[in-house]
Amino acid sequence: MTAPRGATTVFYGTAWDDANLLEQARQSHLRQERRDGVRRHFEFDWQVVAAHNPEYASFVENERERLGAEPVVADVAKRHGRTPAQIVLRWHMELGLAAVPKSSDPVRLGQNLDIWDFELTSEELDRISALDRGERVADFIKQGK
Repeated sequence: MTAPRGATTVFYGTAWDDANLLEQARQSHLRQERRDGVRRHFEFDWQVVAAHNPEYASFVENERERLGAEPVVADVAKRHGRTPAQIVLRWHMELGLAAVPKSSDPVRLGQNLDIWDFELTSEELDRISALDRGERVADFIKQGK
């Protein structure tokens, strides 16, 4: 069975780089767009998806809690005198990845902004990046018109 033309494709992947399927698909869609002007690539913020899918929202929140409990992240946070969430946000920034933290707690909002006055070492970046266990978080790319 095949999907109809213009169907939404959901790619599941961790943060992507030039070497994985998600980035290859993204680049292919963008090349086709430049060639014929038909939009094929759309990216959706996880919070927008979560607003329509409570199960996905729950999954993301559980993943955020799990990462905060990760010993490597906790160790790096202790070394820098930061929260695990600040370390994960800083890790995203240093890798050039987009991160959209969500909180209504004024203390956490301030903490989310307080990630610019320290840097992670290359060893810390590598240790956190090595946590990838092949578990996937959804990256949504809509194809079609």
